[in-house]
Amino acid sequence: MSNTVRLCGECCMTSRSAIRRSLLRRAKVETAAAALCWMVGRANESVGYVGLQTQDLMRTFGLKSPPSTRAYTMRQAIGADRTEWPGSLGSARYLTGARRQSIVTRRDQAYEPV
Repeated sequence: MSNTVRLCGECCMTSRSAIRRSLLRRAKVETAAAALCWMVGRANESVGYVGLQTQDLMRTFGLKSPPSTRAYTMRQAIGADRTEWPGSLGSARYLTGARRQSIVTRRDQAYEPV
């Protein structure tokens, strides 16, 4: 587990705490680390949207296939609803401070009087 956390930390520094919280089961270290970075990065809109692209993440961990399948299994393990948006992890505990602030700002803008 410590190798997985170390690899995740090297790739996704801003998501390190959220990644630690979601590491629940054993798997090939590189696959698990990539899946965690992808899953938490998607929830924080820092992987696959802007910033780190999935192909770059795969290259970082030496993978030939996307980590999304493994991430899906991990989402189930933490109880994330299958019917929700794929980036949703079902809890704010997996979000970075910047992503939380972005959500609050969007909420506040939506409630501003016209």
